Amino acid sequence: MTLKWSSRITYGHPNSTFEYPKNEGVYIIAKKIDGKLKARYVGQGKIYDRMKIHEGKSEPNDCLRKTMSNLDDIEVYYALVPHQTDRENAEFTLFDLYGGLPKLCNDVTPLGNFDYTIKGPFLNEISFD
Repeated sequence: MTLKWSSRITYGHPNSTFEYPKNEGVYIIAKKIDGKLKARYVGQGKIYDRMKIHEGKSEPNDCLRKTMSNLDDIEVYYALVPHQTDRENAEFTLFDLYGGLPKLCNDVTPLGNFDYTIKGPFLNEISFD
């Protein structure tokens, strides 16, 4: 499956304006730490709804809430994926590609099967430290 990734979405710049799509898809929340981009969370669902939860103070995941507490260094990428099985496989694959637990803030390993054709954004610049 080929994913068409959005351009980088950042919060910390005065000219940053964007609206997440209300469609279903997968997404990656990353943070610049010590000058290196590190994936912190992968998810799937209605992008707009999921990101509003993640951006809010009521985010139930402690690790993700702490990550999102300073949006200046956050980058988000998303890809629209309309079918549930494809979304589950994409989320599982991205979870694995970006380091899984305990490197990511995800609470559990997502359901799905690994898809070797899926490529994630910024993999060539990621740090797995």
